[in-house]
Formats: sequence, C-alpha cells, structure tokens
Amino acid sequence: MMFLDDQDMTAVNSGIATSERGIATQEKIVAELRRLGEPTHLAEKFLTRLRDTLEMRRHYRDKLASSRVETVPPGL
Repeated sequence: MMFLDDQDMTAVNSGIATSERGIATQEKIVAELRRLGEPTHLAEKFLTRLRDTLEMRRHYRDKLASSRVETVPPGL
C-alpha cells in the first residue's frame, strides 16, 4: 500500500499549474501566428500535447486523492 503525504499532492498540483501556464502561453502564440497569417500547425500540435499532459496530470491527481481517502482510517 502506498502512503501519500502533502508533498505528493503539492508536486502534482504544481505540475498542473505549470501545464496551465504553458497552455495559456501557447494559446497566445497560436493567436499571434494567426493574426500574422503564419502557419499554426506545429504550434497547435504542441498545444494539443500540453492539453493532453494537463489532462493526464489531473487524472493522476484525482487518482491520488481517491487512494488517499481510502487509506485514511475511519474517524480521522
């Protein structure tokens, strides 16, 4: 059985925040490329990867939170 502490959740939440900032930045880049009439295929592909990473991190956080609840003894 795996025991989790607050540092585990902090690390996961930090990764999520980093992904969210990366997505916001990449969305601005895609918008600027479109405004300039430049190709956006590669920027959009990278944005999709960032979104996929964010979704995986959120799923992992939810899984950790779920297992954390299951490992806490009743009454605590």
